[in-house]
Amino acid sequence: MNDVDPIWLRAVVGGMPAPRQAFQLPTINRIWGDAGSHVYPDKVVRHPNLFDDVLPDVQETFQTRRSRSASRGWQAKLPSRKLQRTVRARSLLEQRAFERCEVDGDITRYCEQPITITYFDREGVRRKHTPDFYYETATIRSFVEVKWEADARKAKNEIRWPAIAAAINALGFRYEVLTERHILRKPNADNVAELLRFRRAEPLSDPLKDSIRAVLRQGSLSVDEILSLLPGIDLSGVYRGLVEGWISTNLDIPLSGQSLLRLPNAPGRRL
Repeated sequence: MNDVDPIWLRAVVGGMPAPRQAFQLPTINRIWGDAGSHVYPDKVVRHPNLFDDVLPDVQETFQTRRSRSASRGWQAKLPSRKLQRTVRARSLLEQRAFERCEVDGDITRYCEQPITITYFDREGVRRKHTPDFYYETATIRSFVEVKWEADARKAKNEIRWPAIAAAINALGFRYEVLTERHILRKPNADNVAELLRFRRAEPLSDPLKDSIRAVLRQGSLSVDEILSLLPGIDLSGVYRGLVEGWISTNLDIPLSGQSLLRLPNAPGRRL
């Protein structure tokens, strides 16, 4: 009995209080849309990969991002099915954001390092800013900065976000600052990782894709309902369809047989 751990014994008899949960700061949603202030930027430069119909009257530059060695900074290359080219991420957090763009069927297209603007800060000093990426849905066109929360909430950054947003809003776009609390939140991040496992799964034939589209035009159906209605389709084919983006689901709910499938940008999309 002398060898019994007294801490363990107190826990068994109910004398040990429950461990306290660590305090979590609330997630801050830094989003500025059309309702924000509008201050036209001093200068705007489009980068070559940005789509021609986005800011078509703005000058383009060919000073693309240089390839980085390990000594100059971290970089990842992501082969994009949606864009049919390789996307470059400057951080792990950016890479995770781009992976979400890949498998979210409601995001029709996206682009890294899309523009550089010259704007004026609160003191009237001229500054430059290059958003980390741009994305579109049927209802949203947004430029996005990716930051770790500890960096995003620094006083100097919290002051400059609204000034940058005012310049982006003046161009007719939304501006967002996304942190790990948005990009790595569960179950969303787990769902993205699960779907990416099916990138190399056998794609469905065009007739089977048309069959799924036909039934989903009548309304959303669960994965299990699709599999039972269309025996020629298996789970890997459905998940490959989600990766390819011609069907969609709510990634904020854990993937299962009960996950509701719908056509991209169908009514009821959760923004």
